[in-house]
Amino acid sequence: MLDKSLLDELADVITTRGGALPALKCEPFYHLMSELFTAEEAELAVKLPLEAMTARQLSRLIGRVDPVQLEKSLESMADKGLMLGEKAGVKTTYKMLPLLPGIMEFQFLKGGTGARDRKIILLIHEYLKYVNQAFASSAPATGDDAKPGKRIITLEALVAHIAVVHSYADMLELIDKTEHIAVGTCLCRHRGEILDRPCDKPKDVCMIFGLEAKAAADRGIVRMLSKTEARGVLDRAEEAGLIHQSMYHQGGFVDFLCNCCTCHCGTLRGIKRAPVPSLAAIVRRVIEIDRESCVNCGDCVPRCQMEALKLETVDLRLDESRCIGCGLCMYACPVDALKLVARINPWDTMPVK
Repeated sequence: MLDKSLLDELADVITTRGGALPALKCEPFYHLMSELFTAEEAELAVKLPLEAMTARQLSRLIGRVDPVQLEKSLESMADKGLMLGEKAGVKTTYKMLPLLPGIMEFQFLKGGTGARDRKIILLIHEYLKYVNQAFASSAPATGDDAKPGKRIITLEALVAHIAVVHSYADMLELIDKTEHIAVGTCLCRHRGEILDRPCDKPKDVCMIFGLEAKAAADRGIVRMLSKTEARGVLDRAEEAGLIHQSMYHQGGFVDFLCNCCTCHCGTLRGIKRAPVPSLAAIVRRVIEIDRESCVNCGDCVPRCQMEALKLETVDLRLDESRCIGCGLCMYACPVDALKLVARINPWDTMPVK
């Protein structure tokens, strides 16, 4: 295992990159990072600034480092999915990735199933278990942490709070206006498969948009898609009943789209378990039932992963507090009696179109 003080520095650096998952200083994190990083790579990673830079710029910043040798190291780390290396003409800029979405996904977007892939995913599994346990208590803090108003929050509240739920129409619009689109393997369901808890839903539906997609595809981590192919991937995800979600970014852009399910996605499970799921993420729409058209067949009920729809006696009922506006139920309605309408959500700072 790498030196603990170096691993602690690495945790601090990864934390500054943001993301949906904290980099906690613990034994599972140390073991995972020691498998992913060499000592040289970890020492380099802790020196990197937040902004993307070329090898020559980084050489000047770090000092007394040969830019040619530095570029070789950076290229190796980008190939391993530890950082993003974006090529623009003859120049390549490099920046560290967050833990999730980022380093963890980049290890499995290829869908590898070899011995090392299995080892890494088991290490990720142990780390996720630790993080869940660390944030499992919502009881008031005690000891040194006992400050007025301070409480230990749950991991579910932490990750669900920054999730953005998108409709099929949202994603079609994004596909139409985005130049670079790529697809890879879902970490959640890939992990489930390796842990002998497989899912019958497709794995190859996680999508990356923009320059990050091109950068990852240049490394062979993901596969570039045409707009027609991207729509096909989205159609498969929609048909399978997968919820389209991303991490919130100011400005509303989407770089990494997770098409996932509550049986394997920790974020979606956190949203579902929340007292009010519609407030546990950024939710911009809600389902509306056309009572004149609805035949109360109940075909839509199994499609709702949040259990917002129920068939009570002969009437279809909607619990708006549980509806996250994914629109998956619309896919199953034989008479088009369901539609998405705009809703006001206190977490949402993005305008509804």
